Amino acid sequence: MATKQEKIEGVIYSLPLEIAMNIFEKNKDVFIKYLPHEPTKKTELRLKKGMKIYIYISKANKSVIGEAKIKEIYYLNLQEIIKKFKSRLMISESELLLYAECRENKKAQVLDLQNITLYPKEIAVNIPITMGGAYVTSGNKKKVFGGKNNGAK
Repeated sequence: MATKQEKIEGVIYSLPLEIAMNIFEKNKDVFIKYLPHEPTKKTELRLKKGMKIYIYISKANKSVIGEAKIKEIYYLNLQEIIKKFKSRLMISESELLLYAECRENKKAQVLDLQNITLYPKEIAVNIPITMGGAYVTSGNKKKVFGGKNNGAK
């Protein structure tokens, strides 16, 4: 968790390998994440455009395999997501329908990505990454990625 004083540089979100590879191999540059709470006008949004998303592989790897820059952030419901981004989604429409089950009218965080980079070598992550993700800050970057940032930019 990031403190107010630390500058957030990005976020690590956990993905199964197959979905993560869609981002890199199939140029699927729209990431969708249902958050515990929909943002309101009073919500302090900590993730902003220009920050990075680190692609973390869950299960055995427990490592970051690449990154992307957040070009834009949207909060959209299922139909709005499909209408606006159908061909660019990191998951298929049928996978999205399963992911959205019982949340069709809830707004999801939609990250439009650019500068997508697959690292030549995986970078081990030294902290547990929950399904909610983890912020990477100026203060915790060395702890997250190891002593010399291990190649994470």
